[in-house]
Formats: sequence, C-alpha cells, structure tokens
Amino acid sequence: MKTALLFIYTFLILNLTMALPSHQKATGESVYICISRGAKKYHSHKCHGLLRCTHEIKAVTRAEALKRKYTACKICY
Repeated sequence: MKTALLFIYTFLILNLTMALPSHQKATGESVYICISRGAKKYHSHKCHGLLRCTHEIKAVTRAEALKRKYTACKICY
C-alpha cells in the first residue's frame, strides 16, 4: 500500500512540473507548497519532503510562497 501511494505521489509531482507554463520553468521561479494547516515550507519539484503532504500540492511562485509565510525546505534548498 505504501509503495502504491509513493508511486502516485511521485507521478502527481512529475505531472505538476510538466503542466507549468514555460516561462516559469525557464526562470526557476516555481516552487511547490502543501496546502494544509501545518505546512510551513516550500519545495523544489524533486524534493522528497513533498511526499509527506497528504493534502493538495500547489505550484506557486517563490514570491507567492513567501507572501504566504512559507520558508525554504532545508532538504531541497
């Protein structure tokens, strides 16, 4: 069961990156946040810290993440 969930999360994260507009990919401004009460960090698209998120994962700009009071993940930044 855990392996299946890990596969699904990985698949979703990879699909989020492919769905980004090209200007966000090129500038590297996109970060990912977990939309939950306890989430406090923003992540790169390859971070395994995102796998812990059991809520919605959303791609936002780094400026938007900072505006929402998220700080950089120590694993991927």
